[in-house]
Amino acid sequence: MTYNWNNTIGVLIVGIKNMQKKLTLLILIVFLIFTSWFLVNFLKGNSAYTYYQKKNIAILRANKQTLKVLPHRVNSIGKLMDVWSEGYRAFETDALYGVEGQNHLEVGHNHGEMSGVSLEKFIKSVPFLEIEKIWLDLKNLTQQNHKKALERLNHLDRQFSLKEKLIIESGTNESFFRKFHEAGWHTSYYLPTKKILKYLDDNKTEEMEHLAKIISKQTIVQKLSAVSFDHRLYPFVKYYLEPLLSDEIVYHTWDLKLKLYDRNLHAKLNEKNYYVDKRVKTILLPFKSPFHL
Repeated sequence: MTYNWNNTIGVLIVGIKNMQKKLTLLILIVFLIFTSWFLVNFLKGNSAYTYYQKKNIAILRANKQTLKVLPHRVNSIGKLMDVWSEGYRAFETDALYGVEGQNHLEVGHNHGEMSGVSLEKFIKSVPFLEIEKIWLDLKNLTQQNHKKALERLNHLDRQFSLKEKLIIESGTNESFFRKFHEAGWHTSYYLPTKKILKYLDDNKTEEMEHLAKIISKQTIVQKLSAVSFDHRLYPFVKYYLEPLLSDEIVYHTWDLKLKLYDRNLHAKLNEKNYYVDKRVKTILLPFKSPFHL
């Protein structure tokens, strides 16, 4: 009697194909379950952020604090639209002058995170007459480019009447920065975060006293309107720098640990000394947006 191997092989092939179909179906089911779980949790998380952000901004607006507590790092038109839709007419943005040789200010935080959009186009993307305040962090102001940067700002002022609305911030300690004040702009010096934090952490009293004297003289030479700083530098500003400053110098600060979408934002804000300090005119907090850049 001869065994029919062809039938056996055929049965095995059919069995393997059935197993492959079942395995493919199982993989598909697992994928769909995981995708559904991810989407549910993602949307749930984002809906919570959206809810608390809307609620917090509504409270800030009711308390007339939306010119003091601003969205941080609004560096794309998409994020600006999100900020605008929440009722904000004040925000912080970063810009560099002369990217790729262009004679304009381009919105973006640094050369790896640029928007490709000029500040002019950025401002035009919203009803600009409604803008109430912009904190503009000029990231690359130098002796070589400051004259052209100032010319561009003056050009934007002629278009959008910005001088009464703009904070121009720079980390330069060069005397040329006074020209921006002399042209009618509100100027602020960006305090050196890492250096001062290290002095505070190591309790370097003499170094902080020396640095405070240097900065206080700089405020006179540069004719500054303000100093701006990470909120962690607040003790240095209050105890070392403030006694040496003119009373006309105001403060602008940021706190990246607090967020506009925090559940207990207002309780947390009220615990902060900088929030109740009348000399602090602006506080930047992170704003949740899928268009963050």
